[in-house]
Amino acid sequence: MSSPPYHGGTGATLPLSAFASSDEFRALNAEVTNLNVQLNQMNIHMSEGIAMASAITIVPPNPGDRFSLSLSDADFNSQNAGSVSATYRVSDQALVYAGYARGNTQNLGKVGLSFPFH
Repeated sequence: MSSPPYHGGTGATLPLSAFASSDEFRALNAEVTNLNVQLNQMNIHMSEGIAMASAITIVPPNPGDRFSLSLSDADFNSQNAGSVSATYRVSDQALVYAGYARGNTQNLGKVGLSFPFH
């Protein structure tokens, strides 16, 4: 399909119909709107994930203690998350920890084992 000739000059314009029909423009506009909605939802979910990851705090027990419990909250791009984490010192050479965070629509868990060394 060839395009109509362009007659340049000051103020010269081509009608939109030279590029696509109104139905094609409406369909394209609907697709762009749908992509925009999806990107906004993805941004909210990613921000919520960052808030959850930030909320999980692993705090080792104080010297001489075996157990530690942490309650945390974090916010990122207006998305909020809270968490609870526990740490248990199995021995002087081993630490076990677990954490759980909850955002508005997602959950995040974390577990681990830590070994100190010199």
